[in-house]
Amino acid sequence: MKKHGGGAYAGLALAAVLVLAAGSVAPAAVIPGTILTPGLWFEADVGVTVDGSNKVSTWADQSGGGWNATQTTAANRPAYVTNVINGKPVVRGFSSTAFLNLTYGNSTTHSPLNGLSGVTVFMVTSCSSATPNSGWQWMADGLDWDALGFTESAEWGCFGVIPAQSRIGWRFGSGGSAGNHTWTRPTNIGTAFSLTTVEHNVTTDTVYVGGTLGTTVTGAGDPLARISEVGYIGRGHYATYFPGDIAEIIVLTSAASNADRQAVESYLGGKYNIAPEPATMALLALGGIGLLLGRRRRK
Repeated sequence: MKKHGGGAYAGLALAAVLVLAAGSVAPAAVIPGTILTPGLWFEADVGVTVDGSNKVSTWADQSGGGWNATQTTAANRPAYVTNVINGKPVVRGFSSTAFLNLTYGNSTTHSPLNGLSGVTVFMVTSCSSATPNSGWQWMADGLDWDALGFTESAEWGCFGVIPAQSRIGWRFGSGGSAGNHTWTRPTNIGTAFSLTTVEHNVTTDTVYVGGTLGTTVTGAGDPLARISEVGYIGRGHYATYFPGDIAEIIVLTSAASNADRQAVESYLGGKYNIAPEPATMALLALGGIGLLLGRRRRK
């Protein structure tokens, strides 16, 4: 087995996942440029163990929270690909049978998400197929096309995020049907890498793309509930899967303040050199025009 890792930080891509966990089985890590300690954190450039075919057998949680992503069946392992985004590697090649299982240490009964009134998920990913742009379902064993997901222990409890080419879907399970949400991007980004942030704050969910506000949804269920300990990276409902690259995922078990969210997005953006999405650039341009017009009116 070969292990990959090292380096301070790079940029954006679906190659890391970070979730703040309640317990700790290793020294807690801190996200560079912040004082935030995650509970779940996957970086493709750190803690990846591959087999002789360069397939991922273990993706170690860097948070110190004890969640590791593993695949014991060699034929069901996704691929490890180097030098994909800003010189950084990614995990790719997910399929209906190729994915990673999330396990909290040696426990099968612990979920750090239940009872929370806030959670923030950051993802750097690239979606290689247009298929996840439509036809989603939220079912007992997760959402269709999840990049990161947990199944439910009871009805309406599944948890997941889908950063597709033309829209973003998510569910933060709470035991009620109000948690199913989708947001259509202003522009289809194709196979470009993007930084997606989805935040749950009591009864309000907010999506940011590349650090820019995408949408805010009110009436979400709270607190999080009925989320099981069974989780996956790259696997969705039934035979669906995330078709693309994952560079990093970070999930905080709190609703990040604007300053903390921007600090994490700055870390990821710098690490992966993520360019603003076309819609983001258009919004920035419109904002600049509005500012100039406002100044002219005041003269």
